[in-house]
Amino acid sequence: MEERNLWEFVYEPVKFESMILNESVRPSLGEALKTRPNMLIYGPPGVGKGTFVNILIKHHGLEGNVLKINGSDETGIEVMRDKVKSFAQAMSIGKMKLVYLNEADSLTKGEQGSQKMLRDLIEMTQSNTQWILCCNYEQYIIPELKSRCQMFELSSPPATDIFKYCKLILTAEKIKYDSSTVVNLIKKCYPDIRSTIVTLRQNVIDGQLSKEIVQSNTQKVFDEVLTKMDKDPTEVRRVLKSHAIHYEGLYAHIFEHLMDESSDRANIFVDEANAIVHVGEASYRNNIVANKEINFMHMYFKMIQDKTIKLG
Repeated sequence: MEERNLWEFVYEPVKFESMILNESVRPSLGEALKTRPNMLIYGPPGVGKGTFVNILIKHHGLEGNVLKINGSDETGIEVMRDKVKSFAQAMSIGKMKLVYLNEADSLTKGEQGSQKMLRDLIEMTQSNTQWILCCNYEQYIIPELKSRCQMFELSSPPATDIFKYCKLILTAEKIKYDSSTVVNLIKKCYPDIRSTIVTLRQNVIDGQLSKEIVQSNTQKVFDEVLTKMDKDPTEVRRVLKSHAIHYEGLYAHIFEHLMDESSDRANIFVDEANAIVHVGEASYRNNIVANKEINFMHMYFKMIQDKTIKLG
């Protein structure tokens, strides 16, 4: 079978020393690698949370003593009771086991929620199980869980180190490139290191890094929405209807362009401050509305009405 050369996996760090980290967190995280406390690791996507857990597993030889749960897929108390509890409470021979809960901010809260049960499980299994919770938003984790874990924020990875990492990959793959193109690519993807590497790979054509960086198809759709917002509402709706839109990502994309002074697309907004207010309100409603497309168009027409956007 032909082996796929997926750079994000081939070049994933396998040693702690090779991880791209903010230097303020490196010493304490390195100590935790050795001492194995219960941990809550949080930060934006692609900054190394899962990579660190993989390194810890390999460092301690835990491959057969790990239970991995994705909180966004298995959120309920039944998972805690039937799957996690039985694993954590089972006797272990030799090495301490590890329960790794990814996307832990998706676990249910409330008096009968899985986070409350997890609190008790951690207390009951201290002698034989280490717990690592990873998430994007630590504010969605209940205080009782936070108090039982050492907390580590992975954020703001040094852009210069990401640049060196990209150059190392391109050199190893014998790819021709221009350094300014790599810099522009990093700016588009920062702080997501994983997205940077994926985007780097997908923009290599015939052994050369293309100067015109294209991100994922999702990003192209978001860009298409932006380019049409000051032209024709009918065209905006056509784009929305033609794709499976991740509206939370679309609001974040518009916000990033509004805050990016170098972005030409931000110029479609006559009043950028008011545009951010509209985007914030629509993003807040996004999780409670029945029809997310209507919510977006409501924001868009409000922008047109108060001349936040002026149709050309």
